[in-house]
Amino acid sequence: MKLLKDVYCLVDDLRIISNFDYSEELENVWFSVVIDDQGVQNRTSIYQKISDNNGGKQFCLALNLDCDTVTEALLQDICSFFFLLNYQHISAKPVVVLPGEEEVNNSLLSEKLNDVMKRQGLKEALYLNVQDELNLYSTFTDGDKENFRQLLKHKYSAPINLIHKGIIFVHIKDSSAISDVVSACSEAELNLKETQPELYYLLEENKALADNVHQLEDSVSFMQERLTHQNDYLAFIRSNNEAKEIQAFYNKQYEVLPLWYKRFGHVLKFLMRK
Repeated sequence: MKLLKDVYCLVDDLRIISNFDYSEELENVWFSVVIDDQGVQNRTSIYQKISDNNGGKQFCLALNLDCDTVTEALLQDICSFFFLLNYQHISAKPVVVLPGEEEVNNSLLSEKLNDVMKRQGLKEALYLNVQDELNLYSTFTDGDKENFRQLLKHKYSAPINLIHKGIIFVHIKDSSAISDVVSACSEAELNLKETQPELYYLLEENKALADNVHQLEDSVSFMQERLTHQNDYLAFIRSNNEAKEIQAFYNKQYEVLPLWYKRFGHVLKFLMRK
């Protein structure tokens, strides 16, 4: 797939991931493990199974939780997933999918999680709201294949400036559905390429430029963060009493010397090295 931004496969059963053949090419396709009321009870088991498969496909969490019943311990356990090597990060932020329909609940849940992350020294998460008007959601079973194809058709019939925006979320029930999802997306793009080649190549070029802009934004963000850390370090050094004493000693013992004396000292050091 060359045109779609991302496709997230929401999974309830980790056996779907375990049984999947990772040798298959899955560009722009991600697993999103659903943590709901049942998953809360099994979160330790979920973490263990995913960490055992740490060399597999990148994944993220989909939190379908009631913010009123979420505990501090649960949020801390959720944060532990972010440290796994194959957890998906965008611009150094862990990705969290919010499949719930209640916008207020999603907002409060994200605030609670961000607060716990901040206290652990982590960046706030990047939240992907399934219900966002630019995003598309579908289930995918044998009876839903045609619905998913119609979803893709609707996606490619959108205004040109919206085709690259928004994300497709697909709730799958077995590992074979992943290949079907990839196949359906590839077929939709091939159909567009054959029926509207000019539009296809324009969209392809547009996405390449958008990806390049995103990489540059990441670089700028990294450099800004690095500069902030350097400034913080310099501020700490300057506020340190010992550093101030050294600077004061330098000013008193060296800076007050006449210029000719300093230059004579430099010449003398040069001659001694000879």
